Amino acid sequence: MPEQNGTAANGQDALHLDLSEAETGRFGMSEDSRPEDNTLEEMREWLCEQALKDGETILKEQDVIRQRHLSVALSLAGWAQPVMLALIGVLASTNLTLPIRAAAGGTLVFMLSATLFAFRVQKVSNWIAPAHQPSGWLKNLSIAEHYTRLEFKKDQAERLQSIIERNRIPLRRMEFRVTMAQRLYVFAPWAGLVCGVIALTEFGRKALTSF
Repeated sequence: MPEQNGTAANGQDALHLDLSEAETGRFGMSEDSRPEDNTLEEMREWLCEQALKDGETILKEQDVIRQRHLSVALSLAGWAQPVMLALIGVLASTNLTLPIRAAAGGTLVFMLSATLFAFRVQKVSNWIAPAHQPSGWLKNLSIAEHYTRLEFKKDQAERLQSIIERNRIPLRRMEFRVTMAQRLYVFAPWAGLVCGVIALTEFGRKALTSF
């Protein structure tokens, strides 16, 4: 069958294809939704067509989620960078008090961590596109006479199922990194506040001046 087309453009529900179960009216289908007066072979082909349709829908939704994660990560990294530059300026200033510089340092650490997680979202790989290379289709010419239309559709549906399951892995990684970046970004000011308050205490001043 055609080869998968490398990685490209990430749908949360899996596509399950089991023709033996389908004959008993499962998958949430009512008896009225089945094609009427069809042979078993036609019924199987219709089920494969539904599987292909749903598989393509899920893959499109996965890609929408992937693009959303990338957009959020890129925006967060863009917002954090000018803030970090300003914080570095505060730390470099010798005219500001120790608590202010400590607050800037604590905020900077969280901002930097958030930015690193955001950039790591862009590094997630192993994304598989559902499209075939043209050469993959052409390879079928030599075996077309040994394949029925039902067998071809079934293989295509199983291929989509495999891609859906494999794309879940990079999607989970992206979701985790985006979530961490957002949380660090949100809590950065509070981290700075805590560091500033600690620096106001005598213990905090001694600890910071010892570095």
